[in-house]
Formats: sequence, C-alpha cells, structure tokens
Amino acid sequence: ATGGRWALARGDARRPFDRRHPEKAQPWDGNGRRHLLQGDEAGYRRICGRMLERFGETRDSWIRIAVVRACSLIPDAVPEYDHRVGEIEIRGIPSGVLWVGHYYRGIRHYRAGRYPEAVRNLRQSLAETRFQARSLNYPVLAMALFRSGQSEAAREELEHSRRELDRHTQ
Repeated sequence: ATGGRWALARGDARRPFDRRHPEKAQPWDGNGRRHLLQGDEAGYRRICGRMLERFGETRDSWIRIAVVRACSLIPDAVPEYDHRVGEIEIRGIPSGVLWVGHYYRGIRHYRAGRYPEAVRNLRQSLAETRFQARSLNYPVLAMALFRSGQSEAAREELEHSRRELDRHTQ
C-alpha cells in the first residue's frame, strides 16, 4: 500500500516537470530526491543532468549550492559534474550561513576525490558556526579523512558524529 502511495506522489510531483521546468532549483532538488528514494537512480541522474544544463553556469551562490547538494547524493550522479559546476562562490553568502557554502564545497571536493580540500572546507564549515546542523560535516569529514589515510582522525570525527546524533535524538 505504501509503495502505491509513493508512486502516486511521484507522479503528482513529476507533472509540473512534464509541463514546464521550474525556474528555481529547489523543486528540481526535491524531484531528484524522490526518484532516488524510489530506487530510480536513472531518473535521479537525469534530473541532475537537467539541473546542470539549466543552472550549471549561474553565478548565484545559493543556486550553485542547491545544484551541488542535489547532485551529490550518489557518486558520479552526472559524469564529471564536478568540473561542469565550477567552484562554489563563497562571496555573497551572508556570514551567518557561510558554513553552508564551505560544507557543500567540502562535499563537492569529496565526490571529486580531492580529500585534502574536502577536509579543509569541512573543518572551515565547522569553524564558521555553532548552529546544530553543523554536525552534517562530521560523517563527510570522517570519510574524507579515512580516504586521506588518517584513520584515527576519521574515527574521532565519527565519534563526534555519534555524540551529535545522540544529543539531537534526546
């Protein structure tokens, strides 16, 4: 029964895309996530490819961040998307949320296999804020450290992640 509802919801969510592609990046992101949640990896990759066609050359930092976020959920969502998206512009992001730009830049570097750059950006993200969502950095940071051959540091970041998760679930 639940699977049928998901299929209906996915169909409802897809209709606007059939008629006209949204002007904003967020609906694209949500549509891509729905495909992935349904196990439709090909559909997810198709959405990411279209997002890159539509938004890949924008200079708007928030849209660039949305594209990177949307297309970083699985490795190689779009072959070589990393090179097509370009560097996330940190300039122009309000200082109160600057950590978000560093976080997504870190994810981008991680997906591209540039682990030292990922570590640097994720640590910068952690340094920029005390906001509770900053804990999103820890798992990606642990993976980047592990891939960089820093197993002990990776374990420490996983422990930070576990403590934060425990704290949030209390």
